[in-house]
Amino acid sequence: QDRVKGFGGDRGKLDELKVWMRRGIENGLTPDDLRGLAVQVTFYAGWPAGLCAGKAALDILEADAKK
Repeated sequence: QDRVKGFGGDRGKLDELKVWMRRGIENGLTPDDLRGLAVQVTFYAGWPAGLCAGKAALDILEADAKK
C-alpha cells in the first residue's frame, strides 16, 4: 500500500499522477494499461486512491474513446 501511495495514488497527488500517466502514454503505455493501473491502485491502496487514479486517467481514456 505504501508503494502505491508513494507512486502518486493518494488523494493529494492527482495533478502529479496525471503528468506521469501522460508521460507513460508518450512512452508506450496504452489506455488499457492505465485502466489496469487504476484497478491495481484500488486493490493495493484502497478505494479513495483508486478513484484518484481513475480521475487522473479520465482525460486520456475519454480521448481514446473518441478515436
